[in-house]
Amino acid sequence: MLPDVPTIAEAGFPGGEFDFWVGMLAPGKTPRDVLAKINAEVNRALASPDMKDRLTKLGGEPMNMSPGEFDAFMRKEHDVLGQLMRDAGATRAMMFLANARVFDGSAGAVPRRSAGARQPHCGGR
Repeated sequence: MLPDVPTIAEAGFPGGEFDFWVGMLAPGKTPRDVLAKINAEVNRALASPDMKDRLTKLGGEPMNMSPGEFDAFMRKEHDVLGQLMRDAGATRAMMFLANARVFDGSAGAVPRRSAGARQPHCGGR
């Protein structure tokens, strides 16, 4: 997409990968039927030809997930990125900022329920 920008591998990190994803979150006490309705509408919108075309032009790829699958995806991302940061020697402050992406801030340990469990996925290889 950017012809003069090297890939991660070309920049000296063979096997490196950067994935950018976007999801929708709701407060932890959101009723499951509300989450299901939001998820269905997000899925319907993302399935439209216009949205598929827009995402494709941006290099995006929708990932079909239920709210539960999205919760599991976020937890896996959290675990993988947390290990990567520990291996790189990141400080607790840096890791706290990364954790804020997955947790809602209530003592840093209360997961939010996912509502829009399908999100664009833009590969950065």
